Amino acid sequence: ISNDISYDEVFALQYRSLRHGGKNVVIVYSGSGNSHNLVKLCHAARDNGDYIIAFTGYACKSGNYPNRIAAACADCAKCITINLDLDEKSSYSMQVAEDVHSVYSHMLFRACLGYI
Repeated sequence: ISNDISYDEVFALQYRSLRHGGKNVVIVYSGSGNSHNLVKLCHAARDNGDYIIAFTGYACKSGNYPNRIAAACADCAKCITINLDLDEKSSYSMQVAEDVHSVYSHMLFRACLGYI
């Protein structure tokens, strides 16, 4: 998909092909909150009325690092955006973001385990 169409469409195109009705949950992890391919995925899921859980690494309030995934999920009743809002030094650390996302992944898996 990336080479033939666009890297920006790699996830949104797969989502559109694989989604089932309006009962999908899209889980997004992004250290910066600005990955174009994930932003497009969030727009596609939001436009189709699906649920989005977005874990991003940088706080929305930072002017230097606008969080486009959080913006894509704004004003959407079916969207949850969880941004790391640590102290200024560590909240811009990709390593801290990735470590916390790993913990979130394990917690989410354990929470969903009883429903599978």
